[in-house]
Amino acid sequence: MVGRAEELMALRMAITAGEHLLFVGPPGTAKTMISETLAKAIGVKFFQTMFKADTVSEELIGPPKISELLNDEYVYNLARRICDCEIAHIDEISRAPSEVQDILLTVMNERKIYNPDEQPIPLRTLVGTTNFLLNEDGSNEAEAFFDRFALRCFVHPVPQSLWMDLLDFEETDYKPDTNFPIPPRSDIKRMNRHTPRSIKQALNDLRGEFAYDKGIYITDRRFMKSLYMVNAHALGCGRTIPEIKDLRILRWMWWHTEDQQKMARDFIDSYADPMEAEVTSLVDEAHRIVNELYSKRGGSDADQIAATANVNERLIEIDERIKQLDANEDDTKALDDYLDEMSNWLVNKMKIRA
Repeated sequence: MVGRAEELMALRMAITAGEHLLFVGPPGTAKTMISETLAKAIGVKFFQTMFKADTVSEELIGPPKISELLNDEYVYNLARRICDCEIAHIDEISRAPSEVQDILLTVMNERKIYNPDEQPIPLRTLVGTTNFLLNEDGSNEAEAFFDRFALRCFVHPVPQSLWMDLLDFEETDYKPDTNFPIPPRSDIKRMNRHTPRSIKQALNDLRGEFAYDKGIYITDRRFMKSLYMVNAHALGCGRTIPEIKDLRILRWMWWHTEDQQKMARDFIDSYADPMEAEVTSLVDEAHRIVNELYSKRGGSDADQIAATANVNERLIEIDERIKQLDANEDDTKALDDYLDEMSNWLVNKMKIRA
């Protein structure tokens, strides 16, 4: 899937952890496609809907059973709705009316519904999408609601450097990586009790630095959830005891605005995994110089030939460095795949002609 390696990694981690993920971005950026494609690939029940201002609860959990209404019982038919799936995707989740939001919070937090008696549901991960997190005045009435999503990820339109790749993409030929664990959530909770003290101390120190030095407040709920997610990240990487590098999961947790997201990503990556920070920096540079080359088209032939040669030379250097990092990385198949994808993209971009 073109330009969506990070979003797919975030979703795979959310499914491993059995937690919820919020995609933030404009329409038409493949947010629904990411969820649906991965759900189908791993063979789980999938439910998708879009909230509107007039959405009613029956659209989320199903209509009442007529036979029960005749007996003065209000029982929902849960089939093919959110309570009958393992992965759900809800577009425009910020538009949920309060009645629907209340039901959704119960489903998200407790994995159960009252129908009319308490009934557990199989939902593992809910993916919500929204076009914004904050209103124009900087306020956010739904902040408490959004805090229920353990992971958050901005989804931007693909950069110009990937436009040709997007045109060449064949959805029917795409097969996402499904080689990641989906353990019972109780397994991860048990890991919390045996987390090394050094990891807990690192979380404590980082929260203080984010609050006092970077002005990013982390709620108690999100702070406690962070320990669970660090253990889930370790499990997703094939380890039963977390290491400092597992703190990189916080890049999708500890921010509230887009500006904070980039600052959090850069700081957490450099703290938890310098190699990941270098990969991110190299990839950002590769996209930047290719985009700059495209934006300068229209000059003289000599200038374009010289500019193309300079870009290709730098791309070769970046590609060689990424291959070195890939050879040294044995922590997670997801990162290996990401490095391979970046290397293949670079090789393709080296074919640029003036």
